[in-house]
Amino acid sequence: PTLTTVPPSITKADLMSHTALIGKFTTTYDFKGTAEDTEEQRTVFIPNRAFNVEKGASMINGQVIKPSEKWSFNDPVGDRSEESNGWKLAQGIFVGDRKTPQLGGGICQVSTTLYHAMLEAYPYFDFSRRKHSFPSTYVDKGLDATVDTNHIDFKFTNNSGYRIYIFAYVSKNSMYTSRKRDLTVLIYGEALPEGVEYRTRTELIEEIPPDEDVIVESSSLYIGEEQVI
Repeated sequence: PTLTTVPPSITKADLMSHTALIGKFTTTYDFKGTAEDTEEQRTVFIPNRAFNVEKGASMINGQVIKPSEKWSFNDPVGDRSEESNGWKLAQGIFVGDRKTPQLGGGICQVSTTLYHAMLEAYPYFDFSRRKHSFPSTYVDKGLDATVDTNHIDFKFTNNSGYRIYIFAYVSKNSMYTSRKRDLTVLIYGEALPEGVEYRTRTELIEEIPPDEDVIVESSSLYIGEEQVI
C-alpha cells in the first residue's frame, strides 16, 4: 500500500523543552512513637497518621494539570469522612482550637508540602488557600495549606501556558531512620527565566498575647481536678 507519513504535532523534544523541575519541597513525619508518647499514640494515632500521609501522597502523585486548568486537592484525594474510603483515625484540628481523632488526620501535611513546592514557581499559579487556625509543626508559620472534606480546599489555576506535573513520594529520613520518614513533592513544568529563583520566608507582622484564662466548673471532674484545653 501507499504509505503517508504524518509527523506528530507535538514531539518528545517539544515536551522536554517545556519540562523542567520548577519546585521541590520536603517535610518530615513520624511513623513510630517514642517512650514519651502514650500507648494510644504509639499504637494507633502515630502509625495511622503516617498511613494517611502516604495514602494522600500516592493520590496526588502523577497528576497532570493542563494550561488554564483549575485543580482541586479534594478532587483526587476524595472524601475523608467515610471509613469505607480507607482512611484511618489520627489526630486532626477540630473547630479551630483543639485536636481530636479524625478520619484522614494528617492529610494537611500533603497539601502543605505541595503548596510549598509550588511557591518556588508561584508566578505560574493563582492559589486559593487557607492556613490552619494554629501553627503547623512541619513548616514555618503562615506557610501551610489546610484542607477538609466538603469544607476547606486547596486549589490553584495553572497560568504557565504549559502542562504542570506533580510527583510525590516518601523516603527514609536520614537522621531518624527508625521512626521518621520524609514526604517530598516535585513540580515539573515550564522553566523559570534563567537566573530567576523564588524562596519562601516568614515575616512576623504582629504578636497578639493570649486573653485571660477562662475557668469553667464542671461536674464531670473531681474536686481539685483540672483539665486544660
